[in-house]
Amino acid sequence: LNPEHELDHLASAHQPWFARLGRFAGRRRKPLMLVWLLVALVAAPLALTVGSALSGAGWEAGGSTSVTVRDELRRDFPQIGAESAVVVVHQQTPVDEDPAAVEQMVTDLQGAPGAAQVVDPLTMPAEAGLVSHDGRTILIPVDLWAEQDADRPESAGKLIEHVAEVELPDGATAEVTGEWAVWSDFNESNEEALHLAELLSGVPTVILLIVAFGALIAAGLPLVLAIAGMAVSFALLHLIGLGTPTSVWSMNFSMMIGLAVGIDYSLFIVSRYREEREDGKGAIEAVAATLNTAGKAVFLSALAVVLSLAAIFVVPVMVFRSMALGMILSVVAVAFASLTLLPAILVALGDRVLVSKDRDHDRGAEGRWARWTGKALERPGITLAVGLGLLFALAAPAIGMKLGMPGARVVDEGRSSRDGYELLVEAFGPGAAAPIFVTVPAEQADQVVASDPDLTDRHPDPSLGRSIPDHRQPDRCPLQLDGGDHRPARAV
Repeated sequence: LNPEHELDHLASAHQPWFARLGRFAGRRRKPLMLVWLLVALVAAPLALTVGSALSGAGWEAGGSTSVTVRDELRRDFPQIGAESAVVVVHQQTPVDEDPAAVEQMVTDLQGAPGAAQVVDPLTMPAEAGLVSHDGRTILIPVDLWAEQDADRPESAGKLIEHVAEVELPDGATAEVTGEWAVWSDFNESNEEALHLAELLSGVPTVILLIVAFGALIAAGLPLVLAIAGMAVSFALLHLIGLGTPTSVWSMNFSMMIGLAVGIDYSLFIVSRYREEREDGKGAIEAVAATLNTAGKAVFLSALAVVLSLAAIFVVPVMVFRSMALGMILSVVAVAFASLTLLPAILVALGDRVLVSKDRDHDRGAEGRWARWTGKALERPGITLAVGLGLLFALAAPAIGMKLGMPGARVVDEGRSSRDGYELLVEAFGPGAAAPIFVTVPAEQADQVVASDPDLTDRHPDPSLGRSIPDHRQPDRCPLQLDGGDHRPARAV
């Protein structure tokens, strides 16, 4: 054995674990960078197609009463069409005088993409409530093809595209609305908005990185970390999405948090590495000292973030769990890259990642922050009062914040689900867009309907609080509440 190598090995063996990791990454930089390159290349196909494995559904609360009733309606009362999309046809003349537009639409919907079954409103009795009082707005319920919830917004999106291409007679329009049509447009709108936000934030982010790191090469390191980390996290999301329902929102949050921690962790490690090099240490020793200090901070920071996000798994909503999962995978991947890939790159770049002392922004920033801290500590009481006042001022808008689930009006006007919703509400009233279904024992159905005055005595709409005819199982019966104000919720 080489005596110098043996002594060096013994010395490094007594160093802290993070220092040994930094020394290992610096010495094995080429194999490490090659391994990360291979991992990124293998992950790339899965990462680029991650959207195909993710779902646009998942907002329901697992184990809740509403999910129990939904499952019962799907299983025992599929003919009700509680989750059907609705094609809203609006025309200038009453349908009994000119049914051509409705007939054409019903014909076109037969076998349309995403449609499993179409109900012809012209063959249904008036009690079905598919034709408005003035006869100018007609509803065509369409059962959506789906093997699982993730298929429903996809089918609704295909139906929206199909209806938009149908050429109706002059004066007639058609829009698609309903729960899953709204979710389809909602997901599409948010995806477009997030992509636009990412493009708009790209240039300011690059400028900020150049200013923060003081060198173009160093400014690119956070992007390398973010790309490597997101490639791995997106690939893992793809594989997980193939085995269990995972929301498309996991991808968006994974990207945002991945870029954020990539910048933070890079700034910690690069700044510390530069200081160690300025103090006269060689590249290997500097990266070992860096990981023993800043690297340890990165590890603890990532661990704290993961543990905090893990608490979200208590919430029984798939979307929130998916968001947490996406962020956790991204943080873990970026942190691992920061502790292995980044040290290897720093040693490989040599002096190109450094800046001259007269241009060292880190040293200058240390002096500015030291002066700021000194002034704050001279009058701690005033500093605390001003800080708390500022925080309370920033938090003040939360006092009037109203929480709720997205409805049809969160979708922009011009989207089919929003325009169809407005047509439906204008013609049939606000409750018609989202009826509430209640399942009760069949022998108690009439008793339940008669038990609440809001459902019988004071509401002019006879459809509110009625058992649905011809839809009784031997022991169960569904009720429908169509009111548009607070009374249906109070009745429930």
